[in-house]
This record gives sequence, structure tokens and C-alpha cells, in this order.
Amino acid sequence: MLTKRNKLLKRVRAVALAAVLFCTPVIGTIVVASPIRAEAATINGLQINQKLQTINASSRYGNDVKYIVVHYTGAPGSAVNNATYFANGYRGASAHYFVGYNGEIWQSVSDNLAAWSVGGNKYLGTKGGSVYGKCTNYNSINIEMCVRTSGSRSDTSKDWYFENATINSTVKLVQGLMKKYDVPLSRVVRHYDVVGKYCPNPFVLNDDPVTWSSFKSMVAGDQNLPEDSGSSIEVSTKPSTPSNGGSTAASGVNVRYQAYVNGQWLPWVTNYNNVSSDGYAGIPCKAITGLKAYTVGSQSAVGNLQYRVHLQGGQWLSWVTDASGKTPNDYAGIYGHVIDGIQVRLINKSGYHAEVRVQLTDRTGWLSWSSQYSTGADAYAGIYGIGIDRVQIRIVKN
Repeated sequence: MLTKRNKLLKRVRAVALAAVLFCTPVIGTIVVASPIRAEAATINGLQINQKLQTINASSRYGNDVKYIVVHYTGAPGSAVNNATYFANGYRGASAHYFVGYNGEIWQSVSDNLAAWSVGGNKYLGTKGGSVYGKCTNYNSINIEMCVRTSGSRSDTSKDWYFENATINSTVKLVQGLMKKYDVPLSRVVRHYDVVGKYCPNPFVLNDDPVTWSSFKSMVAGDQNLPEDSGSSIEVSTKPSTPSNGGSTAASGVNVRYQAYVNGQWLPWVTNYNNVSSDGYAGIPCKAITGLKAYTVGSQSAVGNLQYRVHLQGGQWLSWVTDASGKTPNDYAGIYGHVIDGIQVRLINKSGYHAEVRVQLTDRTGWLSWSSQYSTGADAYAGIYGIGIDRVQIRIVKN
């Protein structure tokens, strides 16, 4: 006969499983597995700063740490800003550690909890995913490396790079965690190896001076660490997330957009958040049925944003130009009809282009950025037949 405690555990685990299968956020008490080990102020001689949170984490349900997964943040931002961002509310994603530009480390999720880092379906069209189904949120520790870019912010751009100080501290952190949890080098993997996502970008495209192969050689102690020339970038203690749920465009051209979900228009979003994958229009697991967007400012300064949507089981609708909601029908879509594709393009502004990316109702993780539409229906964000629940739009320099 089940005790009251066992019944509670069974109910919580059932809810958690439903969240994974049906894309439903779990809200309530986190049932924490027995601590793996007490947290230390240092790991392998590295000072570990902590801004721990539990809202973006869950129990390991008795699973031991078997993998260490390396990621990149996907946008410029300091380690403390990332940790602060995840501590300030529900994000639907998380990581255990963030390694900053100067090698500083901030811990966001306790080791004895599961961070939401490697869940979701396997990416199609990549050669990654060799440990898909083996490495999970429940048996891994996840490390995010803060990244810089010399130009493009596309997922497949070769402009992303790591500071040497970031690499050095990540190597030492991985070494310390390997020793602490008896994880072999063969189970130090990339996010790319788990689901096929181009993460960490510089260690997938291998265009950085330090490749994934050489990084693992450093972890093994077979190769010297890169020379740390230091970073002059000031580390801010303020969150990177603006109060409007968006960000200032790196290109200088701002775009605003909003989504229609569950019978109402959600708040406007400006650009997209430069930290993690928030700062979007939409609600997780709720299909979007309408979209409005426009560039902010005069046409001569910012051009015009055009966009259109594809309806699930239907076709592409007509283009809409700078829809700011001033008239009742000033939007793309048909109320009640799920959107499964979005195309964008910037006109009347040379040297710049528009990009869009989306998440889908049946899985977690952003699809790749879709760049400026030209002709046909090839350059679009989405997958025909699957509803879109989150969208991000940005304007970038060519």
C-alpha cells in the first residue's frame, strides 16, 4: 500500500512526465532528489559565485550525473547577467553554470537539481545527436560559455568566438566536475552531440582558434591552455533584460511585434532579448493565430518591415507592411487559424535585412534564424503542419 509520501512523489513525477510529453509548464513544489554532494565555494581552484534559483529547475529523480554538456549562450552577455536573468522569473530553460568573459563563474542551478538544458526533440538536417536519448536533463550538468561575435548573430555564423579566459575557466570547471562526479572524458559532450543543435557554435563549426577537439585535449591535460590576454569589458551587475521584454537592436534599427494567442493580443516586444531564448512574442505551447510587426521610426531612417504568415493546412496569406495595430484588421493571420510559417523582409533600407525564428508547439528549442525572404516560399521560419507558439524578429546589418 502506498504511503502518503509515495503517493505525492508518484503524482509529482506524473505531472513532470506530462510536462515533457505535452509541453505543459510544471508549476508547484519541486521535489528535490537527495543531494549529490554539498555545494563548494570553489571547484578545481575556481571561485564559484552563486545566484541559485529553483523556478527553472526540477528534481533529478535519483539519477546520477553521467554527462557534462558544454553550451554557448547564443548572444553576447555577461555571466552574472545570465544568472540574474534566470533568477528573476520563469524562463522555461536554464543551465547550472555560466562562464564569463574574464573567466568568472556564476552558478544558477544547484548540482543536485536538473537544469532545463538538453531537452526537446532531435534537430533534423544536422549530423549531431550521437548521444540523443542517453544524455538528458536528469543525468547531466550543463555549462554555458559566454560568447562574443565579430559580426553576424546567425546560428550558423562563423563570427562567434570565445575569450581565452572563458575557455580556460571552462576547461578547469569541467575537470573539477569530472573528478567530483566520476565522469569520463568520453561523456564530456556538446549540446550539438545531444540534439544536433549548433551549440556551442565555435566548437561545432570549429572555426575558432580553439576547436572542440583541442578543448577536450586541454581537459585531458594533453594540450596547454590558450594564453589569457585578459578582457577589458566591464562586467555589469544589472540584468540584460529590458523592462519591455526586448532589447536594443545592435543594428540600430528597432522592430516591434506582438502575437495573438488565446483570443487576445499579447504585449508588444521590441527586438528580442540578448540573454538566452526569452524576449519573444507568444506563450509556450499555445499556437499563434495572428501577428503584428513594424520598424520603429521614420521610413527614411528604418525602412519598412513586410511579413506574411502561412496557415496550418492552408496557404500563404498576403503580405502586410508595418502593421502597428492602428486599424482592427491591421495584422497577418486569421483569428482561430494556427500559423505554421512566417516570412519577413525589410524594404526601403539598404545595408540591412530582417530575420525571424520560431519555436513550435510540439517541441522545445528555437529553429534556426530565417533570413530575408526573396522569392518563392523557401526562406521561412517554421515547419508546415506544426503550430508556432513563439516568435522573435530582428533587423541586422548585411
